[in-house]
Amino acid sequence: AATFGLEYLAPKDWKAMTRLEGRRSDQSDTLISTLGYAHKLNESMTILTKNTLNFVNNKAAEQGDHFRNRFQLGMAWRDFDQNKLDVLSKVEHYYENNATDLEAEFKRTSYLSSTHVNWHPSRPVTLSGQYAAKWSVLDEYDVRSSAFTQLVGGRVLYDINERWDASLQTGVLWANRGTGSRYLLGAEFGY
Repeated sequence: AATFGLEYLAPKDWKAMTRLEGRRSDQSDTLISTLGYAHKLNESMTILTKNTLNFVNNKAAEQGDHFRNRFQLGMAWRDFDQNKLDVLSKVEHYYENNATDLEAEFKRTSYLSSTHVNWHPSRPVTLSGQYAAKWSVLDEYDVRSSAFTQLVGGRVLYDINERWDASLQTGVLWANRGTGSRYLLGAEFGY
């Protein structure tokens, strides 16, 4: 295995990175490539982008190759003056062509969008919310299927003191295909 990475962090308003990794074995050869870029537009807003490509060349006669690519574009916003509100939004495109099992080869394409919000109404309290939606298409056994999945969640976090915190969280996940809705309710103590 060999890895090469390069980061350029000198400018105040943008950063860039790349990483290339290769692995060689008797069963397969793997190549992973990552590119990332962040650009600070002003004191409150930053644009983020990242692409990760993963290719596995299987050497066995009964196995094919496996290709995956994930592209993400995001925006981070922080209330610079009062530091009470943080927002992170992103869109993502994911593509996969998996011929690892030649009898069950499949292709998958997904589009994802998500937004995460943190609001700090007072120093010890953080209110968090998130919404995500995913459209995915699967081609397998010459059959094409699609699904639209959504997620809504919230969390209340309270800093009891400098070392202890507690939170309550809730959420729901649902889709137009599958077994219906799934619900989340949880409590947490942290040190």
